[in-house]
Amino acid sequence: APKETATYELVFSPLQPSRKKGTAVFFNDVVGEFWYDLDLIAEPAQPEELPMLECELGRTAQALVKIENPTVQEVVLKHRSTNKINFKVLQQRITLPALETTTVPVEYSPSSLGTVEEATINFEHPLVGQWSYRLQGIGMPPVEARKVVVVAPVNRAVSSTITFKNPFLETVNAMMVLESKSDKGVFSLLSKKARIQIGPLANTQIPFSFNPPSMTQHTAEIVVSVLKPPLAWTYSIQGVAEAPADASLHAFTIQARESLETTYTLNLVGLDTPAER
Repeated sequence: APKETATYELVFSPLQPSRKKGTAVFFNDVVGEFWYDLDLIAEPAQPEELPMLECELGRTAQALVKIENPTVQEVVLKHRSTNKINFKVLQQRITLPALETTTVPVEYSPSSLGTVEEATINFEHPLVGQWSYRLQGIGMPPVEARKVVVVAPVNRAVSSTITFKNPFLETVNAMMVLESKSDKGVFSLLSKKARIQIGPLANTQIPFSFNPPSMTQHTAEIVVSVLKPPLAWTYSIQGVAEAPADASLHAFTIQARESLETTYTLNLVGLDTPAER
């Protein structure tokens, strides 16, 4: 309308950092044309901050990042982390379908106790640009016991192993102890050394045996402890006893078209009944 002022919105949505020149033109048959020179500057986006992760030492936690593909073309992203020891992308190949959003899991493995660890993870493609995420995590003392199940026939020893990883960036001296309320010999540590030295971020195998004397529930705990810092990891072992195979041949003879009713005694090997105690 005459002598009125109008406001027009100009949308600038760059995918990548750049600096370009542009022009905006308004024209009318009566009043003519109005030209405006535009200096279009796209600065690198700041990394998106994700919530702090808390995780027990020796375990892992995950953060989920959402990445949107605003183009009509499917793209495959490359990714890199500034701290690969503590933070890593689980997927090696990340494909973004056209005009869709993909969720990517990032795994956090703490290597210190009570110290904030951080990383910046970048996802990039020449066409759609770069996404940056800033992650932080803190290691907590181990609390929850890990559950281990081992199965063995009655009166037959079976060996199994527990894998323990030193989560720290320095060598630790660890001590292994087995605790059980079962009879002696049901659970046994097979390692000759109760104390072992484990290198930084290294794994060690802890072998043990399970030899159930009866078909009852058997439990034990293997505790791995270190002095600096004073921490202990507990593995809760559930021993499942199975009945051994019956090698005897049980024969029943009857003429054709007749039935047989009889009382037959079967020996339930390994069944610990109240009468047998």
